[in-house]
Amino acid sequence: NYNYDDSTMLAALIRRFYENKDKDNDIVIWGDGSPLREYTYAKDIARIYLWCLERYNDEQVLHIGTTQEHSVKDVAFMIADIMQVDKKRITFDTSKPKGQYRKGTDNSKFMNISKFSYTPFRVGLESTINYFIDNYPQNLRL
Repeated sequence: NYNYDDSTMLAALIRRFYENKDKDNDIVIWGDGSPLREYTYAKDIARIYLWCLERYNDEQVLHIGTTQEHSVKDVAFMIADIMQVDKKRITFDTSKPKGQYRKGTDNSKFMNISKFSYTPFRVGLESTINYFIDNYPQNLRL
């Protein structure tokens, strides 16, 4: 979901950078860019679900997402780099809320029993951006 009204921060940033990449205006991001977020690549989630269906039969909830954190600022700079947007165009509007600083999780049980290897964040981000570009504007929920 890349809709500005109800998408996640990452999806909204991808769309905003794409729609403004050939313009000269600043790309404004709310807050100071310091909050940390965890992102798990969708194809990893699919692989993990299959692993769980075949190998996990415990009643305890199992957190399967990656716990690697990335700041909003670092994510914005990565998107700019991948889309070849000048990072100097990124401005952080500190008069706007920055959101919760951290939403950390614990996947240690899953990692101990699965030894799963997540797709590196930048690789998943590049794939997601390429998907967005290849399917724009059809992939927008209006």
